[in-house]
Amino acid sequence: MSAPSNLAARGLLNSTIGAKIVMALTGFVLVGFVVQHMVANLQLYAGPDALNSYAAGLKGLGGGSVVWLGRAFLLACLGLHVAAAIKLGNRNRAARPARYAVQRFRQTTYAARFMLLTGFVVLFFIAYHIAHFTVGVVQPESFSVVDAAGRHDVWRMVVAGFRDPLTATLYVIANVAVAVHLSHSVTSMFATLGLSVGRYKPMIERIGPAVALVVLLGNISFPLTVLLGLVHL
Repeated sequence: MSAPSNLAARGLLNSTIGAKIVMALTGFVLVGFVVQHMVANLQLYAGPDALNSYAAGLKGLGGGSVVWLGRAFLLACLGLHVAAAIKLGNRNRAARPARYAVQRFRQTTYAARFMLLTGFVVLFFIAYHIAHFTVGVVQPESFSVVDAAGRHDVWRMVVAGFRDPLTATLYVIANVAVAVHLSHSVTSMFATLGLSVGRYKPMIERIGPAVALVVLLGNISFPLTVLLGLVHL
């Protein structure tokens, strides 16, 4: 790439529209992962063998390298997403250094108003979730258990984890924040990419809330069904 092209690309990334494009593209990747992760976890209801087989197969891809490459890619997307959000937030505050004496919200949704707050909650939840089910720092007694086939007993780890009311409640609250964040961010993503236009705009604007609702119902079902004894060891 020539020097002028490098300067043009750098200028785009440092611009407001560039930051919005970075947020949209990384958001697309992250939303896709969230949906896939939720769908894969539905195997909890198929029993230990189904979930443990899936987890073992995933970890075995490329000798385990595929999973770690995927994690690195997702963390990079998350870092770029957060950096772009901070950049846009700082620019918005700089453009309006004085707060309004009276602030009126007309067509702004609640999800849009609380994007920063839900974003912080989502970041905390990601860190906790990794510590819990990926690293095993939280509830380590359930992390190293293996099943009869010698596989990591992911099913038992998840069920044992959600038997704790505090943990289950934390996951429910955190997933409500995730859903609120998704509701606005998915809609905003389509708008940034120029897809929310014309006669399809009303339909596209419903995608965000729809995705958020599906993810919310799927994710909170795991701690709730365990806590209620519908799924048990």
